[in-house]
Amino acid sequence: NDAESERIGQAMIRHGFTLAALFERTDIARIATMRFTLADVYVDLLTGVFGDEAEIVADASEVTILEGRQCAVASVAALIGLKALACSNRKKPDDQADLQRLLAVATSADIAAAFAGRISQKRGFLAL
Repeated sequence: NDAESERIGQAMIRHGFTLAALFERTDIARIATMRFTLADVYVDLLTGVFGDEAEIVADASEVTILEGRQCAVASVAALIGLKALACSNRKKPDDQADLQRLLAVATSADIAAAFAGRISQKRGFLAL
């Protein structure tokens, strides 16, 4: 919900991130994505946009980012699925370039997992 999204966003700001952009879903009047920056790092906080965020978070791995901060990062498979969805919904060159970069480092298992029965597909968000 938006209250929880705002609470997490405020915590990120307290930890040194800057809110660079806020995207809303106008069809349901809800925060969709908050984009944060810290130095040259961009972090997108997706909040109930695709229907499978809980599963993506559950499969995420903890990595160390700037200044020793820990951050959960989605799997390559999840990122491919999300980026493919972004490419199917709009034609932004950045999305297509991001997808190409992800595919360049993906294993065949990553690619198979990205398109194998994602909840977003079942809910009609992603049709490939």
